[in-house]
Amino acid sequence: APVETRLRSLLAMQDLPSRVANPIIREMLADPSDDVRLVAYGILDSREKSINRRIHALRERLARGEASLVVQLTVLRQLAELYWELIYQGLVQGDLRRHAAEQAEKHLDAALEIAPEDPALWALRGRLEVGAGRFPQARRAFGNAAGYGLAEARVLPFLAEASFHLRDYAHVRDLLARIAETSHTQRMSQVIEYWGGGGSPAR
Repeated sequence: APVETRLRSLLAMQDLPSRVANPIIREMLADPSDDVRLVAYGILDSREKSINRRIHALRERLARGEASLVVQLTVLRQLAELYWELIYQGLVQGDLRRHAAEQAEKHLDAALEIAPEDPALWALRGRLEVGAGRFPQARRAFGNAAGYGLAEARVLPFLAEASFHLRDYAHVRDLLARIAETSHTQRMSQVIEYWGGGGSPAR
C-alpha cells in the first residue's frame, strides 16, 4: 500500500484498544518508510511514558512511607496493575518485560501481605502467572480469587486457559460448560461451541 495509506491506517489504529493495536504498531517499526516508523515509534513511546509517569509518581508516594495501610494497599495495587499494563499492552519487550513482571510481582506480594483475602489481587496474580507460563500456580491463584468472592464469570475463562496449557482438556470442557450457563462474549461462544462439539487439540 502507498505510504499515505499506511500512515492513515496507523493513525486509525490509535482508536483501537491498546492490547490489540500495539503489537501491530510495533510491527510497523520495521516499515521501509521513515515517516511510518517515526509515527509508530511516537505512538508506542507516548503510551509507555504515560504509564511510566504514573508509576514514578506512585513509587515516590510509597517511598515517603507516611501513608496508612489502606493508602499503602491502594498504591501497591496500582503499581502492580500499571506494571502489568506495560506487559499486557505489549509496550515492553525482553529485559524490560522481565523487569516489569518482577516489579508487578514485588508490589503484588506486598499488597497481598496487607490484604491476603483480596480476590482482585489474586486474580492479578493469576494473570501474571499465566503471562510467565506458570500454569499450576495460575490455577491456584484464580482458585483463591474465586474462593475469596470474585464472580465466577470473571474467573472461569482464565481457569480454562490455564487448564488448556496443562493439557487438562476434560477440565477445560467442564469449565466451558459452566461458562455457557453465564453471559459471555460472541468470541467465547465460538470457543464453547467448538469444545462442546467434541473438539480438542490432538496434542
